[in-house]
Amino acid sequence: CEAWLIALAKDLLGKEDIKLLNVFCGMNQQGLRVDIKLEVNPDLVCDAHCLREKISETFDVILADPPYSNQEAAKRYGTPKLCYKTWANECIALL
Repeated sequence: CEAWLIALAKDLLGKEDIKLLNVFCGMNQQGLRVDIKLEVNPDLVCDAHCLREKISETFDVILADPPYSNQEAAKRYGTPKLCYKTWANECIALL
């Protein structure tokens, strides 16, 4: 659904060239791909809770596909607990 979401964003923004940040990117392919897991080969290995420590530019669109619970983060991905307010505020600051 990554391609569909990007097409929708382009349509809503009324422009073809968008600057995209892809947080918790996993296997997504578009934009600046950020993930805490090195093995998914992101453009930037970074914890989403501190995006502004590594990124100073702003974006038109941010896609985020985080684990849906702390249990899923630990069990499925082996990643630390998420503070949704913190990483969402990091994303908002970069929009």
